[in-house]
Amino acid sequence: MRQLHLAGKLVLLALLMPLITACALKRNAAIVQFSTINALAAGAYDGEIPVSELLAYGDLGLGTFDRLNGEMIVDQGRVWQVLASGEVLEADQAWRIPYATIVKFKPHIKIPIIDPTHMTRLQDTIDRLVPNKRKICAFRFKGILSFIRTRSVPAQKPPYPPLAEVVSRDQIIFERHEVAGVMVGFRMPGELAGVSVPGYHMHMIAGDRRFGGHVLDVSLKEGMLEIAPTNQFMQIIPLFQEIPARGKAVSPGDEL
Repeated sequence: MRQLHLAGKLVLLALLMPLITACALKRNAAIVQFSTINALAAGAYDGEIPVSELLAYGDLGLGTFDRLNGEMIVDQGRVWQVLASGEVLEADQAWRIPYATIVKFKPHIKIPIIDPTHMTRLQDTIDRLVPNKRKICAFRFKGILSFIRTRSVPAQKPPYPPLAEVVSRDQIIFERHEVAGVMVGFRMPGELAGVSVPGYHMHMIAGDRRFGGHVLDVSLKEGMLEIAPTNQFMQIIPLFQEIPARGKAVSPGDEL
């Protein structure tokens, strides 16, 4: 009888496994990306999708704005623009976007940061917690940053130069010590190189909304790190964006 009872349980588990797997996949929200990083690298800076439409796909993300005007941070459904002047604005719903990555953020992993954690150690921590490098990770840190270096770039004029030229010529770098804020980011697998930024890509906004940008270097002091791994990725292809037939493809390790 015990053997029959055990056999019945195994049969039931086998029948339920596809349902369990499907439910698990549904809990992992897809990363949604508008356009490609190689298109942006080539100079495709004209905005197409409005902020209001982007927010239909998620509440945490990053990107840029029409004409490459500053850095975008999406946190808890609010969209912020960090200008090259250092000013931080909340984005209007009608503003248009040439490139962005966003997700409906539901973290499955939460870990307190209680020791000084440099950017490389942060990445090592995420890699240890999610060792399968083919999994995409969306992550969010909220807390105190002992040091952070960010950058932003000003709006460009057509004909647009490639992104590498803009960064080398026009980027404005900011540094802060002992600042409270939120950092959001993504870890993308190498298989998505050219489509998205391979490896780690992070943007940050201060709690007082007076500072932020694309993260170049950071040391965390204390706070909470939240991670949402997924193997689902959806891309939205621009319908009208002109992509210049030039520009360097983005590879792992490139500094954007």
